[in-house]
Amino acid sequence: MLRHLRTVLVLGRMSNLATVWTNVLAAWFLAGGDWSGALWWMMAGVSLLYVGGMTLNDAFDVKWDQQHAPERPVPAGLISERAVWVLGWGQMVAGGVMIVMLTAALWYYLVALVAVIVIYDWSHKRWKGAVLAMGACRFMVYVVAASAAMGVGGRPSLQVCLFAGGLFAYIVGISLAARGESVGGGASWLAKLLLGAPLLIGLLVKVIAGGEDSVFLALAVFALWLVYAFWQLRSPRADRIGKFVSALLAGIILVDLIVLVIDSFFRLVRSFG
Repeated sequence: MLRHLRTVLVLGRMSNLATVWTNVLAAWFLAGGDWSGALWWMMAGVSLLYVGGMTLNDAFDVKWDQQHAPERPVPAGLISERAVWVLGWGQMVAGGVMIVMLTAALWYYLVALVAVIVIYDWSHKRWKGAVLAMGACRFMVYVVAASAAMGVGGRPSLQVCLFAGGLFAYIVGISLAARGESVGGGASWLAKLLLGAPLLIGLLVKVIAGGEDSVFLALAVFALWLVYAFWQLRSPRADRIGKFVSALLAGIILVDLIVLVIDSFFRLVRSFG
């Protein structure tokens, strides 16, 4: 039983699930949502979509993994290919039904989210441009969560799309930077610019609208984290690229922190207005 549970956890890449939760929280409160029961259903539904998407990732990659990653669950004989397909689609369907039935999210945004997840799973070993689909997955998580927070018929505001765009750029930047470092070419100027996109957006909002020190603190923490991530590449250890990517992935939470801090400031300003 424990072995099967571990296999499911490995397939779902559970270690990154917290970044999905902070995505939902940031988008939800940015769109004006509160601590209602729908928020928890949204978090549960998006979590199932994420886990299902990661599971299907292994299903699509079976042939590649047999040659290049024999330690993955299917080539290692821990689970059958058919079972992975059934499990992945089952998780995706369960997450989608939960969101449609128990939140106010617009169905066509949800369909778009599912579509980009599947497109990424199918294309990421076939097409270099799949990094755009990866970024689009996180963008659409923001859009779906925001539409639910705004109630029936609610459409994400320009502010939501702006911050979702910053996250999209950051995710694409992670992939480009990791790819450049893995082949010894270093992170390109484009990758570095994209990784700094959330910082640039946060600075833009602060310059235009002002803000308390908490906004600047969130931006500073994120900037220092980027420095820390790139510092990992100076290590002579063989796993330096893995640590570099892991640090950048953890930075997703800091991107959401910037959104939450800035949103909290604007809510405070409106309360006195």
